[in-house]
Amino acid sequence: NQRVSLGRNDLLIRTFPNSQRIKLIINQHPNTLFIVFMAIANVHFDEYLLVRKNLLISSKSIKPESLDDILGDILKKETTITSFLNMPTLSLSRTESSMLRMWMAGQGTIQISDQMNIKAKTVSSHKGNIKRKIKTHNKQVIYHVVRLTDNVTNGIFVNMR
Repeated sequence: NQRVSLGRNDLLIRTFPNSQRIKLIINQHPNTLFIVFMAIANVHFDEYLLVRKNLLISSKSIKPESLDDILGDILKKETTITSFLNMPTLSLSRTESSMLRMWMAGQGTIQISDQMNIKAKTVSSHKGNIKRKIKTHNKQVIYHVVRLTDNVTNGIFVNMR
């Protein structure tokens, strides 16, 4: 049993020395559910996202009932991690992923539209899809989810259809 203690926001810092170690631990234990609680000051976000089959990102203000729903069967030892989660894993289309990177880099809708050679309305539509998939309309929450996912995994899954 290894325990890695992290301070608040440690996983959001790009140069965090343990991020590779954390990635390795998560990958080496596919039947262990890892939960990362995210704390963002002055932001209302009480959702959770399954970003890998064994990695859940949650707000620290998640409702106890939601946590009970997620963990109930596992704690009763009635099921294994691989069979308990019926929720879909967070994934984006290739276009959404490319657009999200530009958006998080500070580019505006018009810049993204010009660079991707698509209409601004299409960019707005993709932004809406990303917000729906990440379960928030708050850009700060989206930014934290992206950074956190990048730091403890290889990033958000991208559908390669």
